[in-house]
Amino acid sequence: MVDVFNEVDEQIREERFRALMRRIVPLFIAALVIAVIAVLGVWGYRQYSLGGIGKASDAYAKGLDLMQQNDLNGSFAQFDIAAKGPPGYRSLALMQEAAIRVAQNRTSDAVALFDQAAKAAPDKMMADAASLKAAYLLLDTASL
Repeated sequence: MVDVFNEVDEQIREERFRALMRRIVPLFIAALVIAVIAVLGVWGYRQYSLGGIGKASDAYAKGLDLMQQNDLNGSFAQFDIAAKGPPGYRSLALMQEAAIRVAQNRTSDAVALFDQAAKAAPDKMMADAASLKAAYLLLDTASL
């Protein structure tokens, strides 16, 4: 008789366990799917960001190479591509574009580019350098 009670008790526990699992397993699977989607989203965003950084880096390097070869128009085009990248490359590329405009005696365009570089700079030091270069250009062209 004791075996019957133990068997009934075991069946009741088994049914309760199955009912609990029917409620918990879908929630666990949903949480797992959400976690996987979140991880893939972060990874995808990082890959996208690195792709933009890579393109800006390549364009900036090509611009420097062309600048050393005295191809100012080609280097300006490459720096323009780099200026569409992340803030650090944007600021550096705009300063290089301004340097090209100075070499072409287009001071007002260079000052505007230095100002844009200062606004796009990711840190205060780069912004100050761009602002200082713009100020020097304005001082060089000011009338006494």
